[in-house]
Amino acid sequence: MQLIRQTEFIVLGLLHFTKSAFSSRQKLFEPLSLNHESLHCVITGANSGIGYATAEALAKASCNLYLVCRNRQRGEAAITKLKQTSGNQHIYLYQCDMSSMKQVKQLAEQLIFDQRPVNVLIHNAGCMAHRFQLTEEGFETNFVTNVLSVFYLTELLLPTLNKNGPSRVIVVSSGGMLTERLETDDLPMKKEPFDGMKQYARNKRQQVVLVEYWSTKYVKMNTSFFSMHPGWVNTPVVQESMPQFYKTMKSHLRTPEQGADTVVWLACSSSVRKEDSGNFFLDRSKVEKHLPLARTHYSKQDMERLYCVLQDLVTSFENTQNDEK
Repeated sequence: MQLIRQTEFIVLGLLHFTKSAFSSRQKLFEPLSLNHESLHCVITGANSGIGYATAEALAKASCNLYLVCRNRQRGEAAITKLKQTSGNQHIYLYQCDMSSMKQVKQLAEQLIFDQRPVNVLIHNAGCMAHRFQLTEEGFETNFVTNVLSVFYLTELLLPTLNKNGPSRVIVVSSGGMLTERLETDDLPMKKEPFDGMKQYARNKRQQVVLVEYWSTKYVKMNTSFFSMHPGWVNTPVVQESMPQFYKTMKSHLRTPEQGADTVVWLACSSSVRKEDSGNFFLDRSKVEKHLPLARTHYSKQDMERLYCVLQDLVTSFENTQNDEK
């Protein structure tokens, strides 16, 4: 079955995820407005790759930006460059390592304390560590960065998002999730020899499922939830974590700007509707979450199970933090 999934994925990718595929679809894209002063956008992993390209496009569209970066020096350098290239001075840095639940909580608290009227939350930060390693808080590094921190930050900021709505939560996922079923019981991936690429794909599936579940759980809120695939993009993460793929496909990889296009569109286009909440997007279009023969479908109960597992992990973390005080 895994061979079937991989074969389907490669064929689909060559047809739809490359630079040439984007160029073909781009001809049909609507121009985006450059006047979005009312948007207040949080972008994680914003100092390089797709995150920086997203920040640059939104800065030029007059958005208020709150860049979340792990490294302060790189974050400050990114902001200086963005202000110079866009002329937008409403760009602010928040330092946070998304693999640290403690820092994620502090990030949310600081945004709330600073009274930032956040109405767009973009989860772009990601991790593909190839060795099994636990953080100081006891979480597997890929899982906490890609899934648990996404869940935690969103839940912490939901009151702010809802208050300042209509608001949007956007998760930058990956087409790699198409090769994996939803996993809810082995989140740290301890039951088999650790495979960082497989764990990453699992995490990306979990992200897409989480977005879908949020869209049903919070349907009455003034917040919409979206996941997207940027295509195959030439980023530092791809070069470092997938060197063979990069070497083989580098002439076909999209630029970070092309990869960021759908993120920007989801963030600020009036064409994106509340009814689209919960969907998975590629090149400004809704696309399927499953390959035809992959047998990766899941039920509403499966989605709820994922949510409950994540909520239990957050509750356990918070209880531990309270005990330490």
